[in-house]
Amino acid sequence: MSDEVWFNMWQRRERAYRELASGNILYWYESQTERVVWKTRVLDVDSFPYSHKDDALNRLEERFGEIDPSQPYYVDAPSSGYCLGFRVEALERLNIPKPSSRKFRRSGWLPGDDKLFHEWLSKSEIPLVLVENEATEGGHYDDWKDVTGERYHFPNQYRNKVVSGRPFVYYRGVRRRAGKSGTPEYFGVGRIGEVWKDLDMPADAPKSRQKWFCNIQDYEPFQEPVLAKIDGEYVEKIPSNHWGIGVRETPREIFERILQLAGMNAEELNPGVLDIPDMPGIDEVIPSAIPDGSSLLVQQSQKAGGGNGSGGRRLSRYSKAIGDRAEEIVVRFLEENLSSGESRSVRWVAQEGEKPGWDIEYRNKDELVIAVEVKGTGGSSFPNIELTAGEWKAAKELRERYALFLVANCRSREPSIQKIWDPVRLYESGHLNATPMTWRIELCSD
Repeated sequence: MSDEVWFNMWQRRERAYRELASGNILYWYESQTERVVWKTRVLDVDSFPYSHKDDALNRLEERFGEIDPSQPYYVDAPSSGYCLGFRVEALERLNIPKPSSRKFRRSGWLPGDDKLFHEWLSKSEIPLVLVENEATEGGHYDDWKDVTGERYHFPNQYRNKVVSGRPFVYYRGVRRRAGKSGTPEYFGVGRIGEVWKDLDMPADAPKSRQKWFCNIQDYEPFQEPVLAKIDGEYVEKIPSNHWGIGVRETPREIFERILQLAGMNAEELNPGVLDIPDMPGIDEVIPSAIPDGSSLLVQQSQKAGGGNGSGGRRLSRYSKAIGDRAEEIVVRFLEENLSSGESRSVRWVAQEGEKPGWDIEYRNKDELVIAVEVKGTGGSSFPNIELTAGEWKAAKELRERYALFLVANCRSREPSIQKIWDPVRLYESGHLNATPMTWRIELCSD
């Protein structure tokens, strides 16, 4: 961020042209990941009208330094208009889902004095307790479509509390499945992702009966549940009638204490900061294909878990960094293992910003496009993988020319690769299950 020259060129004067000044705080949005990724401070700014693009480029370079005139934004910019150039210093690397209620400017940033954004940001830092009971009294509320660690289903009364970016802990009360009882406890931690309305509700349903969903991100199940009552004292200091509230706020110190009791470091789980793990340089990495007959996609054991869902998945806070590394590993693997002609045709289309339904492509000896969709994990295996609707559609259209490359141990020097050709054929033959959420792919039971 700090080394870049940032500029905008418009045909008409935009609001930012008049308002941006040195010392301003800017929050930056990344459209590919749909996250707020940087907090920066403006160091220097210059705004001016221009009659010719070359004149604008010369003035920007005199003030800020060299700029590449071949970059698409400059090439496509208006031939005359208004230019805003500036430099920033990076203050903090962030990883916060963009609030669905707030639009960022086309420039990709939002000023730090934006009142609505600040209200959302301050609210997103207050932790929640999400109640997810295995059973409810009389079964009257057992129709909630929760999936532990994946999504949470809630009534309209909690809509203002369930905000993208808020950290939370899961809690379940005494009622368990099959009429059994258990001890009230906290059993996992995560962060609220995207929030959307339950479209199965009638369009004319009164507001009080509307329901909502939210994605769960960065889910970490506790190795051992944390009891709600320890040495005769409740961890949460709340009135007795608040235990039945489905979504409740909790002070930061209580949230952190629950994590500490679970053996977790609260600072490492700060939802606003992405500390990307150290990984060896790509030149140090030696990927290898796993032997025939083995698989990185392992059958998922059936575990009892909290909530009405079917077990949880763990979404890594480093998912984008690991995904990018997995793609980089596969590009290297293909370039080293394909024939010379095929190797020269390898394209990392995802890095170029294209989304055809796969990440990498190359042309075989018949000049046909071979599509490669990459899935990566820092672990040694996959309990399942997920495909978007676009990826599944591409797999159905290309069939034997579409491959899934699974990359395990992405952060190591010796990652493992499994190639799964034509996943649609394997699904149709009963070797894979596919659950339409995004598409969840897992091995069938024998």
